[in-house]
Amino acid sequence: MAPSLPTASIPAASSPAASSPPRREPAGPTAWVVRGGQSLWSIAEAVAGSRGATPAQVAGYWVALVRDNPRPDPDLIQPGEVLDLPPYQE
Repeated sequence: MAPSLPTASIPAASSPAASSPPRREPAGPTAWVVRGGQSLWSIAEAVAGSRGATPAQVAGYWVALVRDNPRPDPDLIQPGEVLDLPPYQE
């Protein structure tokens, strides 16, 4: 007869929905499809400016937009390109 091995009880995992904080939906869009004639600055103005941002806040959002969409030349974006939008923080 083989020796019996010690057994351990594993606590039941709680339901993820019961223990997770509620999901928060983003305050705005998370992606932007570039249209002809747009620049990262005009997109920053559209996103931040629509929330009443000052020019300095638009500039700060532009920096975040460039950071989240790295490219050799931030002035070169193409129509149809999909950009990641960072969350806007007032």
